[in-house]
Amino acid sequence: MAYITNDMQLKTLKVPNGQRQLRNPVGNGLYLLVRANSKSWRWDFRLAGKRDTVSLGTYPETSLKVAKQRLAEAKALQQRGTNPREHQQKIKAESIAKNQAAKVQKIEEANTFNSVSLLWLAKNEKEWSESHYNKQASRLNRHIIPAIGSTPLKKVTRKQVTSFLLELTNTGKLETAKRCGQIVTSIFDYAFNAGLVDSIPIGNLSKVLPAPVAKKMAALSGPKEIGGLLRALPDYQGEYSTRLALQLLPYLAVRGGEYRHAEWQEINLDDALWTIPAKHRKLKKRLQQDPSNTHLVPLSWQAIALLRELYEYTGHGTFLFPSSRTFSRPMSENTINGALARLGFKGQMVGHGWRTVFSTTLNTLGFNPDAIELQLSHTEKNQVRAAYNRSDYMEERVKMMQVWADYLDSLLSN
Repeated sequence: MAYITNDMQLKTLKVPNGQRQLRNPVGNGLYLLVRANSKSWRWDFRLAGKRDTVSLGTYPETSLKVAKQRLAEAKALQQRGTNPREHQQKIKAESIAKNQAAKVQKIEEANTFNSVSLLWLAKNEKEWSESHYNKQASRLNRHIIPAIGSTPLKKVTRKQVTSFLLELTNTGKLETAKRCGQIVTSIFDYAFNAGLVDSIPIGNLSKVLPAPVAKKMAALSGPKEIGGLLRALPDYQGEYSTRLALQLLPYLAVRGGEYRHAEWQEINLDDALWTIPAKHRKLKKRLQQDPSNTHLVPLSWQAIALLRELYEYTGHGTFLFPSSRTFSRPMSENTINGALARLGFKGQMVGHGWRTVFSTTLNTLGFNPDAIELQLSHTEKNQVRAAYNRSDYMEERVKMMQVWADYLDSLLSN
C-alpha cells in the first residue's frame, strides 16, 4: 500500500465500507489508525520478545511531524530497554497527580482560618441569639482573625494559637483569652467534622492558659444595705423614665434585655401580668422563633402602681423605657447600671443583682426552689420537663411576687 503523507489526504482518509478501521502506514513503522470517529498515530514494537503498541497522539491535533518526533523518542526508550507505552502511562499518571496536588493546595490555601470561621458563624447563626452571635463575631474580628485569619487552616499551628492567647492574658484579658480559645477549638471541631482538616492540632488550650478569676455580679446582700438603696432610688436626678425604671426593676427581677425591650402591648394591668415574648428572652434563636415560648411575670400591686405612673409618661409609644434620644428605640443596656453608679452604688449593685437578691431571699423564706427558678426564667435543660413546667406553680408564683414586693417595701420603710 502506498504511503499517504499529504496532510490533505490524511484529513480525508475514511474507513472503507464494511471495515471497522484502517491502518495507513507513513514510514518507519509509524501508522495512522483510522476509525469511524477518531484518527490516532500508533507504533507497534517488540520488547523482551513481547509485542506491544504505543499511541503517539491524535490527528489532526498531533501533526505528522510531531508524531515522527515522538516515534524517535519511543524508539530511543525501546533501545534502552524501557517500554514506551508504560513510560507514557507513568508520565501521564505523574502529571495527573501533580495537577491534583496543585488543586488540593489551591483549595487548602483558599480555606484560610478566616474563610472557615465565616462558615462556622453562618452554621451557628440559626441557633444563637443575636446578642451571642454579635459577641462571638466581635471576638473573632478583634482578637482571632488579626492573629491567624490569613493562615490556611491546615497550616495553623498550636504555637500560633497559644502565642496570641498568651498575649491577651499578659494584658490582663484572661476571660477574653479563654473565650477566644473556645472559639478556635470550636472552629477546628467544625472543620474536622466537615472534612476540611484531618486532625485538630491545637490540643487542650485550657492546659496553657491561666484560669480567669470568676467575678460575681455586684449585688447588695444585707437588708440594711438593700433598704438604703431602695430609699435612694427616688432621689435620682436624671431622666424621669430612668428613675421609674430604677424603682420598678426590683419588683420584677427580670433580665436586663427583657426589661429594656419591654413593650406596652405586653403589659396587662387588669390581669396583673406581664407576658414577655420569646423574641425578647434569653433563648437560642430557634426557640425565640417559637411564639409559644413566652415567660409570665405576675405583677404585684406595687409594680402596677409604678407602671400606671410610667404609662402617663411613655404610654403613647412602643417601649416602657424608650431611649432618651428617640422613642423608636429602647433605652441603652448601660442605662440602669450607669444610673446606679451615679447614685453612689458603683461596684456594689448592678441591675442584674436584683435577681440574686430575689433568689436568695425567696429561698430563705421557704418558697419552692422550682417556682423560684421558673420565675427567674432559668432554662430547663430537660426539654420534656420544661414542657410540663411551663405553667406549673403559677398560683405560687403570683403569691411569691407579692410577698417579695411586700418584703422590699418593709426594707424601704424601715
